[in-house]
This record gives sequence, structure tokens and C-alpha cells, in this order.
Amino acid sequence: MTQMQYNIRGQKTRMYDADTGQTRYVYNALGELVSQTDAKAQTVSMQYDRLGRMVQRQEPEGMSTWTYDTQPKGIGKLAAVTGPNGYQESYRYNGLGRMAETHTQLNGQNYFVSTVYDQYGRVESLTYPTSLAVQNTYNEHGYLADVQRASDNQPLWQAKRLNARGQLEQVALGNGLVTDKVYTPTTGRIQSIQTGGGVIQNLAYTFDKLGNLTQRTNRHLVETFQYDGLNRLTQTAVQGVYSTTITYDALGNITSKSDVGSYTYGENGAGPHAVTSISGLKSSQYTYDANGNRITSSATGQQIEYTSFNKPRRISQGNTSLEFEYGPNYSRYQQKVTKAGQTTTTTYISGGLMEREVDQNWVKDTHYLFAGGESIAVHIQKNHGIAEETRYLHKDHLGSIDAITEKDGQPVESFSFDAWGQRRHPDSWNTLTDAQLGELILNNTGLTTSRGFTGHEHLDEVQLIHTNGRLYDPVIGRFLSADPFVQAPTFSQSLNRYSYVMNNPLSLVDPSGFFLKKLWNGIKKAVKAVGKFVKKYWKPIVATVAGIALGVVTGGLASGFVGAVLSGTGFGFGSAFAGTMLGGGSIGDALKAGLKGAVIGGVTAGLTTYGVNSLFAEGAAGVQLFGKAARVAKIVANGVVTGLSSLALGGKFERGFIWSVATGTLNYLYGRLVGESPRLLGIGKTADPTKGKWDLPTNGSLNFGIQGGDGKVGWLHEGQPVTDSIARYVPFMNATSGMHDFMQVAMTFRSDLLRNFLNVPYMLPAALITVGAYMGEKQYIPPPSK
Repeated sequence: MTQMQYNIRGQKTRMYDADTGQTRYVYNALGELVSQTDAKAQTVSMQYDRLGRMVQRQEPEGMSTWTYDTQPKGIGKLAAVTGPNGYQESYRYNGLGRMAETHTQLNGQNYFVSTVYDQYGRVESLTYPTSLAVQNTYNEHGYLADVQRASDNQPLWQAKRLNARGQLEQVALGNGLVTDKVYTPTTGRIQSIQTGGGVIQNLAYTFDKLGNLTQRTNRHLVETFQYDGLNRLTQTAVQGVYSTTITYDALGNITSKSDVGSYTYGENGAGPHAVTSISGLKSSQYTYDANGNRITSSATGQQIEYTSFNKPRRISQGNTSLEFEYGPNYSRYQQKVTKAGQTTTTTYISGGLMEREVDQNWVKDTHYLFAGGESIAVHIQKNHGIAEETRYLHKDHLGSIDAITEKDGQPVESFSFDAWGQRRHPDSWNTLTDAQLGELILNNTGLTTSRGFTGHEHLDEVQLIHTNGRLYDPVIGRFLSADPFVQAPTFSQSLNRYSYVMNNPLSLVDPSGFFLKKLWNGIKKAVKAVGKFVKKYWKPIVATVAGIALGVVTGGLASGFVGAVLSGTGFGFGSAFAGTMLGGGSIGDALKAGLKGAVIGGVTAGLTTYGVNSLFAEGAAGVQLFGKAARVAKIVANGVVTGLSSLALGGKFERGFIWSVATGTLNYLYGRLVGESPRLLGIGKTADPTKGKWDLPTNGSLNFGIQGGDGKVGWLHEGQPVTDSIARYVPFMNATSGMHDFMQVAMTFRSDLLRNFLNVPYMLPAALITVGAYMGEKQYIPPPSK
């Protein structure tokens, strides 16, 4: 349960969560958050400049500061940051205001990372703090084609084949190996990954229609998976090796895991989603602090201390301890591991672009090399370049490292992880015994990288995974801290702040410990698609909007035949006038085009509304003549009229014809799917109080807001004053909501997970269909085009 209180300005002043306790918030007169106090009585205070930018933050760990505008070409940009323990970072910009250099000072050491861009603003070269530099080359379509080492043009990565979705199907690596990936054309889901002709990697995948992984194979090994109705993993089975079953309660808590034991939650004041004891094969008791962070484990004797921002500060277990330092953005920049009195210090530079490990005997610099947003290789230098080599990373469908090869293409390390991220034997998929795991921990300084499951860092000494956002326990399949974000509040499983990717670890990825990759990518792709569409078609969009606006005004002056003609006249004038102005014409040219458009628009509206439409009305001659094909004949007839109108305006017949047929078809589909014609506004309608979560839109009702469900009292639900006002008075909002509701109900297989995932991506197509259907209803002619 989560409760929130707000002041009269609508600002959240208090939040109580059953997992994380009470948090209080204080704001200044400008509405800026100036202090925040958590359940452990830890207070963080913030200060801002006149532009509302944070310039200082004081917390128990110390003070962080931000400085702006002082760098050349850096007006409005961040110039420098300082943090506790002497952390300093400054930025330099090039002539176009792009980030050119980052200078980080840590523990008396200086680290510079510089970036050079090409004429199109793409990254051309990147130079690491050790002077290692890589160069990017792009093809004629703007896609990244290859990555090379700048010093000797040694190839590191080359894109060989890309499919229509933009997915890489073949990649050549600098050690001569080729990776081939096969995707399902209809869904874009991965089918197989092969490297070195199947010698290095030979992975195959099968998914169900909801995107759940049901089988994966690697050479002779086969593993199958089963799920419940909420897409939660319930069984894993490696043929001839082992089988594991998992059960859950309604809250998304794991109640039993056959290879671990039975789980109990909420004891001794812990939250309802915090596992407090396990009985069975791996019995243990756990305790938590007031913020919901796990602090002890009885089975291992593990103890964890946390920062005020709920990230681990120190982990101790037996004769091993790990200590962490974080920067002003709460990202980890240093880790010290002490085992039996021997300490290794790892420094993370530029968000993990490079790692420097220092112990009593040597210095090891690990450079992560990237292509297309993912790490493809590591370049290792020991003792400041005395010895160096490049090794290549081969990953599975989740981004977990499956194999590592040397410069000659020979494998040097192989890895495998079970469904929840535990290390297992790569050749048999058997879970590692305590002795085998102990040997790995003893020898892990020889590993190329400590990164493994989904690309995150394994803290093998304490059998945890650091996702940078939170610690994760792959043995029990739970996070150690509560997620500060609830990604999908309408999906019950998302309310569990400790569950790992809503208990679907084979199909979803948590890249930061905070957000699911599929959900976040869906949002980013939807926003990106809207941006690209508007950028490409903004001129005809503006012309069309102008036409619709004037068409609505003029059409509202009268009804029936006269109203239709006036509406067409207004649209014709508005779209032609705006289109001419946007095309660079003068006001005089625009007025001439507008008047011509008004005449032709009015004639077109009259011919279609009271000509063609009357001919194909129920029982009319057109219906008797064409029978079942009358609908198609009507759309074609309107297309002919609109095509001739387009020709009269100086455009092309086929453009008007295709426009009319397309919008007429959308209008027909909208009516059949939603049950009514699209209306510009929802005035005069009311919300349907009986509409359930999986009900289709109701004729004549308001559909804007969260649909159905028990307790429809939230201000964002359908039928509430705010949502009803938006639906009634914001153009196209209610009509688009009707189409969106149909898509959410009919095209998500009644899956809560799929429905929440597709909620944002469905918005753009719903809006486009609705506006197109409205134009088909009014038979507007297309804006003029050069």
C-alpha cells in the first residue's frame, strides 16, 4: 500500500509506502523541492539557481555542487561538478556546443575522455584516459558501418547485414569471427545466434505469442520454461540435468523455489514484499532497515551498510569486505575489495567506459569498446601498457556474456547463467557447487571481466550482482532494496518493489536496477516515432490542422447540406492558405490559393456528402446496384471526386484519389471497430459507469482515462471530472481514446503485462487512425503539395 499527501498547490508533501516507510518533502515558493527526509530521518537539502537548476545538494555523505555557463560555447550547459571525498568533474565543449572532453579527478589522478564529431554530429572518434582511441565510420545511409582502433586502423567491429527493422543480422569482429543472428520477421524476436559457424556460439530461442521465452538451446543442451497467466516464470527444466519450479502469491512474491526453499515475508516489521526468511535447501533469515534495505543474512553472515540514497556503502562477509564510493549523480566510481588482508581497488571512469584495477602487484586498465550502444570487446592494458590485448565479448539474447575470445578467435572463457542469473557450468548447465564457486571466487582476478548476467557486475565474493541501481540476489531471485519507481501502477505485479523484472527474467531486462528495458524502450520508441513523423511531415500537418480548425468553425455556422459545404469551404481555404505560406509564397499568393481551395473544397464536400453518400445510402440505387460491394464502390466514388478536386487545385489526381480512399477506409474501419463515427469533440457525451477493464468502447460515451477496474475513483480514471473535461473539450481526445481502448482490449490477448507495455506505443497509431477517419468522414481534400 502506498499513501500520498499533497498541499493546496498539488505538491506531494508526504508519502508512506509499506516497503520503504515514510518520506516527507518540502518546497520553496517556486515549487522546487528543497528538502527530503526519509524513514531513517536522513535529510537531503537542495539549492537552485535562478533558472531552476540544482547548484547544491547537502546529504549525510557530504556536499555536491553543480556549476553552469562558465565554459566557452557552454552557455546553458553544465561546466563542472564536485562531490564528496574530493570527486571533481569538468566539461569542455566544441564550437557547436557539443561535449568535447570530460575531465575527472579522483584520488589525485586525472582522467580525460575526449570525443570528436563528424559534420553530421555523429561520434567520429573517442579517446580513453590512457590515449587509446577508436574511430567510427558510417555508411551512406547514416548507419554505423565499422569501428577501428585509431592508432593502426585495426578493425574491431564491422556491420555486414541489417534487416528492415534496423536489427543487425551479421557482424564481423576484429579477430576474424562472424556472428549471425536470425530474427522472426513478424515480431523481430531473436531466433538464433551463431558465432564462428556455431563453434563459439550456437544458441537458438523459441518464444510464445506474448514474447515469453519457452525454450533455449546451446549445442546439445536444451532448456524449457513455463509461465502462469501473469507471465511469471513457473518452471525451468534442463533436459537430463535438473528441473526447478517456482510459485507466487498474488502480490508477486515468490512463495517457493524448489532449489532454494519456501519464502516468508513481512516478519519483524519488514515490508510485505521483503523476504524475511527461507526454509529448505538454503535456509536463511534476513533483516531490513527502515528504508526497506536488506542489511543481514544469517546463512552467510553477510552485513550491508547503505548510503542515504539507499545504495550499498559496505558489504562484509567472513574475511571479505567490499566498500563503494559514489559520485554526485549517485553512480559508483570506486570499489575496494579486501580478502584476507589483500585489497584491490577498482575505479570506474565515465560511467564504466574504463575500469582501473590496482592491487599490490599491478595496475590493470580495462577499456570497454562499444558499437551500436553495446560493448563488443575489452582492451586490456597491464602496468600502463607494458602488456596489452583485445578480447571480444559474445552475448546471448539478454546481453549476458556467453563467451570471450582472443585476438586469434580462440575461446578463452565461457559462461552460463540460469534463469535468475546464478552462475552455472557452461558445458553442462549444472549449478555450481559451493566448492566450484569458491574456486571461481579465489581465481576471479584472472577473469577478463566481472560482468556477466545481462551485462551487470557480479560480486562473486558475496554472491550478489550490482546493477548500479540496486543489489540483486540471483540465488533467491529478489532485489535487496525496494525499487523507488513504480513503472506500471495499473499492473499488480509492478507494485512489488523487490521482484526482478516482474518475475519474467528470460524475456525482460533491468539495465539499471530501476527500469525494465522492454517497457523503457517501448516508451522511447514511441516518442522517437512521433518526433520523426512530425519532423518529416510538419508542413502538411500544420496545413491540415489549419484546414480542420477553419472547417470546424465554418461548418458550425449551419447544419445539413449548407453546413457540409461551409465546412469543406473552410478546410479548403485553411489548408491551401497555410500550405502556400509554408511553401514560401507571399500573402497574396496564399489568399489566391485559399480562395481557390475554398471554392473547390465546398464543391467537393457538396458532391461527396449529398452526392455520392446519398447515392449509397441504405436502400438507394448504389446499394441495389453493387450489393455487398457498395461500401467499396462508395469509397472509390468519393476518391474519384476528390482526385478531380485535387487536379483542379493544381495537384495530382492520384494524390487526391489515394488520400480519399485511404481516409475513407480508415473511417469505415473506425466505425466498425469503435462502433461510432469519429467526432472532433466529446461534448454531450458521458462516461459509461459499467465499462469494465476488458470492455470495448461504448457508443456515445466518454472514453478518456484509465479504463475499468475496481475502485474507479482515481482522478485519472474514466468518468472523473478532469478526464471527462479533457474528453469533451480537447479536439480528437475522446475519439482517439475510443480507438486506443479498442486496441488495448482486442490486441493484447487480455494480458496485463502486454497491455501495459503497449499502452504508450499504441497512442500514435490510434491518433493517426482517428484523425484520418475524421477526414474521411468530412471528405476533406489533401493540402496542396509541390
